[in-house]
Amino acid sequence: MLRKDARNILLAWLLLSLFALSGCMPSAAPQKKQPPTFFPPAPSLPRYQFLRSFNGSADFAKKASGLAAFIGVRGRRGFVFKKPYGVEMQKGVLYVCDSMNTVFTLNFAKQKFAPLAGAQGMGKLVEPLNIALDKEGNKYVADPVRSQVLKYDKRDFFVKSYSNPDAWKPVAVAVYGTNLFVVDGTHNKGRVQVFDIKSGSLVDSIGNSGEENTKLRIPVDIAFDPEGYMYVVDMGRFQVVKYDRDGHYRGSLGSAGSSFGHFGRPKGIAIDHDGRIYVADAAFNNVQVFATNGQVLTAFGNLPLDKPGSMNLPAGVAINYDSVDYFKQYAAPGFKIQYLIIVANQFHPYSSINVYGFGRMVGKTYPSDQELLDKYMRELRRKGKAAE
Repeated sequence: MLRKDARNILLAWLLLSLFALSGCMPSAAPQKKQPPTFFPPAPSLPRYQFLRSFNGSADFAKKASGLAAFIGVRGRRGFVFKKPYGVEMQKGVLYVCDSMNTVFTLNFAKQKFAPLAGAQGMGKLVEPLNIALDKEGNKYVADPVRSQVLKYDKRDFFVKSYSNPDAWKPVAVAVYGTNLFVVDGTHNKGRVQVFDIKSGSLVDSIGNSGEENTKLRIPVDIAFDPEGYMYVVDMGRFQVVKYDRDGHYRGSLGSAGSSFGHFGRPKGIAIDHDGRIYVADAAFNNVQVFATNGQVLTAFGNLPLDKPGSMNLPAGVAINYDSVDYFKQYAAPGFKIQYLIIVANQFHPYSSINVYGFGRMVGKTYPSDQELLDKYMRELRRKGKAAE
């Protein structure tokens, strides 16, 4: 009799479970798919699409791995970036300089989130601000607290450090040819120190001599264009200053102001293969895009914080061509991505790292950069006449 009662209880439990699974009990509503975020917005033809964001390990992989245990990259919610600053990407690996922690790697091929393996012991980072990569996969990280640039090889092992005989504040770094160009952000004594990569010896200093209007004040980032010209973001001048590799001043773009084409707090810089110049501005919460002649083309990112693709105190910006395939799944139908733009937000409640795609809708005719510039100049002249 007891066995029969047990069978009846078990049968009742199974029927109740099936009843619940059949949909007669409340269930979670399916997540609504967000419409794509384009810049510029409709009805203009889109050139930039926000693809996705990363806030930490939980947005990338289910489990942190490797050396994560040593710095607490574990827990119920995973690791969350504290204050990301510089970013770079190469061959499916995204490198994030978390300035209050270390450099993290997001490997899309292996779906692995981990701290940079060599950033311990002799290679331990204190305040990693910016990172540069060379063609062989070596990494160069500027750390102003250590007063050094630290080099890691393609396997992420620590190799050596670059130091300056004088007091300095290395805040950004770029590789060109056989030289390492390091931005010294010392207040009102800014310069770019040039090192021979192999020997580590200091070979030149740029931006701290000559006429006053050619000198750097508070430089914060650096990039090279396809022709080899060097562009330095100077937060003290509210400009991007252009030099050749020998240190000759070649002009500047932007100025202090709150309107389109001006800067409030310029930070990171990146330049694409066609010479378009991308400058992140922490005051305007956007990235402005300039033509090679210094004229502004467009801007993107300035949205309310709860909107996809918004920025908050953006710092580092990077451009990548070889990892587009990992993000094609996020592109809107018909939008063909040509390259990626990665932006680090220092303090964003939802999106520490944003990834955007530069591209165009298939079958649409887009104006050239020159046509955009001509349109912009006509609009400026029209506004000028209206104000008279």
